[in-house]
Amino acid sequence: MRLRAASMPLAIIGLTAACQPQPTPLTSCSTSAHQSLVGKNIGDVSLPESLPQRVIIPDSVIRQDMNPRRLNIHVDDKGWITRISCG
Repeated sequence: MRLRAASMPLAIIGLTAACQPQPTPLTSCSTSAHQSLVGKNIGDVSLPESLPQRVIIPDSVIRQDMNPRRLNIHVDDKGWITRISCG
C-alpha cells in the first residue's frame, strides 16, 4: 500500500501535464512569429512543412500570385535572411 500512496502524486503530475495545451505549428504567415529568423542563415532554419513558404534570392524572378498565408523569406547572396514578409 505504501508504494501506491507514494506514487499517487507522480500519477497526478503526469495526468496534469498531459492535459496542458500543446503548441500547434503555424500554418499561416505571421511576420511577428518569424521575425527572429532575420540574421540567420537559411541553411540553419527549419520550418514546419504545413507552413507555405518561399525563399526569395536577390535578382530572382518571383511569381506575383498573392498568398497571404505564405511566408516569404528574403535572403542575400550568401543565404543570410534579410527580411520576412507575407504574401
